[in-house]
Formats: sequence, C-alpha cells, structure tokens
Amino acid sequence: MKSRRRPDSPSRADPEPARSSAPLSPGPRILTAWGVLAILLLLLAYSNHFRNGFHFDDASVIQNNAFLRSLRNVPLFFRDGSTFSSHPANATYRPLTSTSFAFDYWRGKGLDPVHFHVTQWVLHIALGILVFFFLLRVLTLVGTPGYRGLIALFAAALFCVHRANTETVNFLTLRSEILSTCGVVGSFVAYQYGSLRVRRSYAWLLPALIGAFAKQTAIVFAPLFALYLLLLPRELPDHAETPRERRRAALTMAFPPFVAAALFYVLQDRLGGAELIYGSTPPRVYLQTQLFAWLHYVRLFVLPLGLSADADWSPIIHWYDTRVVAGALFAAIALGAAALYARRRPAGKASLYRVSRRPAPRGPGATAMR
Repeated sequence: MKSRRRPDSPSRADPEPARSSAPLSPGPRILTAWGVLAILLLLLAYSNHFRNGFHFDDASVIQNNAFLRSLRNVPLFFRDGSTFSSHPANATYRPLTSTSFAFDYWRGKGLDPVHFHVTQWVLHIALGILVFFFLLRVLTLVGTPGYRGLIALFAAALFCVHRANTETVNFLTLRSEILSTCGVVGSFVAYQYGSLRVRRSYAWLLPALIGAFAKQTAIVFAPLFALYLLLLPRELPDHAETPRERRRAALTMAFPPFVAAALFYVLQDRLGGAELIYGSTPPRVYLQTQLFAWLHYVRLFVLPLGLSADADWSPIIHWYDTRVVAGALFAAIALGAAALYARRRPAGKASLYRVSRRPAPRGPGATAMR
C-alpha cells in the first residue's frame, strides 16, 4: 500500500509550492544586484555614524573594562560574568559580546570607536541577510506568488535602514542584541534550508545557543520555534498528517530547544556577577508596562519620530492606567486580526507568526523599556 502524504506538505527534495500563472521572481543575478544596492543604501544611511563615540553603558562595559585589553582574557569571559562590566550591578553573563569587544580593542590597538562601529555595522548587515532568507522561506511556504524574492529583500532592507533600529546600531553595548538576534534568526534559517539529516541532528539549534552567550534573551527561540511549526505545518515531518499529529510533531521537535533554554538559563544565572541586579520591579508591574512598550514600538515603526537612546521609562504602577489599557487592546486586536486572517488565507499564518514575535521580557529588568 502506498504511503500517504499531506497535499500541503511537499517532499524535502521539492519544497516549492505548485507553480502558478503569476509572474516569476527575478533571476539570481538581478536579485543579487538589488541586494548590493540595498547594502550601499545601508552604507549611505549609516555613513555618518562610524566616528561616533561611546555612550551611556559603554563607559562601564567598554571604556573602563580592563578585561577587554587582552585577548588572553577571552576564556575568562566564559567562566566569570563579572568581567562583562566594571559596574558590578550590571555584570551579567554575556561572554560572546565581551569577546567581540576585546577583538575590536585589539584590532584598533586601543579604544578607537571606528573599529567598534565597523563591527557593529557589519553584524547589522549579517542580520539583515538572515532576515532576507528567513522571509523568503516563509513567503515560499505560504504560497506567495510572483516576486517574493524582491518582497523579502525589500522587507530586509527596510529592517536594516529603519530609524527605529538606529539605537541598536549606534549604542555599542547593544551589540548583545544584534548577536543574540543573529543567533535566533540563524537557527530558523539553518532549519529552513537544512537537509533532513541536519534537521534530525538538531545542528540548526547551535546558532541560537551561540547567540545566548551574547545575551540570554536568545533562549526565546524555543517558544518561537514551536509556534513556527504549529503555524507552518509544511515544515514538519511528512508523517504528521492530522492536526493532532502535527501538534505532537511540533512539540517533539521543539522539546530539545526548551531543554537547552532551561539549561542555559541555569548556567547564566550561576555565572553572572556576584553583585548583579536585574531590577526590583514586581513582575506584574513590569509586564503591564511592556504592554504599552509594544504599542510604543509599533508607533515608532509606523512613525519613527522622537527617537532617543535614553528613552527609559518609569514602571506603570496601576493596571487601569490608560497606557496599559491601550497596550492590551492593541495586543488583543493585533492577535485577533492575525488569527482571523490566518483562518481565511494560508498566507495569514505568516501574519499571525509576526504578531507573536513581539518583545517578551525574561523577567523584571532594570529598565522599563529599551
């Protein structure tokens, strides 16, 4: 008896959906030319930032951090989180970030901001490239016809040049954000384009684990990956045909990332600085503040005005504060609209996944919004 296979789940050798009469995407050469143009646009947008100095936490993390002055201290970064900052209360466990700063210090023969900013910019480009391949795969899975290559390239370029991301590129200490996000998106891309052997070996999990050594928020890959498999079942093994089998397969594939996340959480908690303080804000107050922070970031994406690298807020104490209510309503409307769209069109599942990727706090932090 022939084995059955879901109509919407192509074989590994043929991941593309059925061809339609819609216009085909441009060839690789044209797409590469547009990609080079996008990188030149990014260079033009950030051409005046390479001579920027150090700001805010850069003083304790880079300028006054004696451990960065020798590459011999790199192994120590991975054993002791107190080497991350000269300010003990901020000495969290981010050895990969410290290693990159030590390399810039060695390359520039001192505290030359240019070398630090060049590395920051190159990492930003690398993240944009990963975003492109991630979006290209998602657009393929949901059956987006026509110029999906150009659509993915436009979205990645917009991500790179958008003003809302300038804080991360200019504020050197936030390199931890870029590195950890590269790890998260890198694991997605490795899974998306990996062979069946790579998927079964869980080698695609390595980028997220490496990114966690830059900042522990990379462990959010675990729940995001589980949701990704549930919303895009064509990424599941071919034997998962019924909804129940798909849920089981998604949880099975996502179980190792959850285990790795738990183990790393314990590791970074033990290796952090002895005087490290994450924040004293109660979890409920911190979470309700995040509701308005989500709305704030969406506003910055649509209307990027009033940007500031020092946009720290005070926690919102009362749950009935109009800002908390506005943030909760926005989150409910966004999720509801995406879910409704997902029920009506296959491509809507990608929208639901994008909405689900709003920033999620690991716990009460020292800052209410960054």
